[in-house]
Amino acid sequence: MRSFLVTLLLVAICLSVPDTICADELEEAINKYSEAIRKNPKDADAFNERGILWIEKGESDKAIKDVTEAIRLNPLHSDAFNSRGIAWRQKGEIDKAIKDYTEAIRLKHSGALGNRGILWAEQGDHDKAIKDLTELIQLDPKESIAFSFRGDSWGSKGDHAKAIKDYEEAIRLMPSNRYALNGLAWLFSTAKDPKLRDGNRAVKLASKACMLSKWKHYGYLSVLSAAYAESGDFKNAIKWQRKAIELAPNAERQDYRHRLKLYEAGNPFRA
Repeated sequence: MRSFLVTLLLVAICLSVPDTICADELEEAINKYSEAIRKNPKDADAFNERGILWIEKGESDKAIKDVTEAIRLNPLHSDAFNSRGIAWRQKGEIDKAIKDYTEAIRLKHSGALGNRGILWAEQGDHDKAIKDLTELIQLDPKESIAFSFRGDSWGSKGDHAKAIKDYEEAIRLMPSNRYALNGLAWLFSTAKDPKLRDGNRAVKLASKACMLSKWKHYGYLSVLSAAYAESGDFKNAIKWQRKAIELAPNAERQDYRHRLKLYEAGNPFRA
């Protein structure tokens, strides 16, 4: 399910895989596959693998060119359709990504179910997301990542009980799944239903997510801040929200500053 993990890198969710591949390693790997292609221009797998590396480098156009060649050489190459879907997603070409994921699924590529499910969720179609991710979980009940994203969709639909169950299962399967740790911490910190909130547990979950991301993920730091606010520790809530603002892109800062004002006034944040 390598290509499924590549998608997670694209949405800044790195779990049991390394956060990034250094530039030198990427170039070395690209050169390796380029040499393989030079020796055998009909090697569809080499084109696909080089395409995946272009994706990791952020070169979606080069990726699409390579995986399209892989598909030309082998029209039944399910992984290449999945890879091209990832590249289209990287370019923001959502309809083309869905089309390629769907073809990969038709060719029995289970990872494409996860990728399409995540994309449906990003588009706000949580029913389709849940359907795809449930099918993936049925194929592989140990797929922690699928439980994480299905938990998101249940939460977005307002079914917090199912969201909690999925996040907890994701964490049980992969204790280092910081996406699930963060999602569960957010729910425990910000849910409107007081019966669902648990500030102390949220702080523990969010702290682990931040530690696993080396305290560099602004979104996780903001969730930690919300957890401290829910627990009544506004000093730490203010501290970590300020740090989140420092690291956040400009588009996020206005919303983050609003939360900071809440904490400075001694109020927790409610989603």
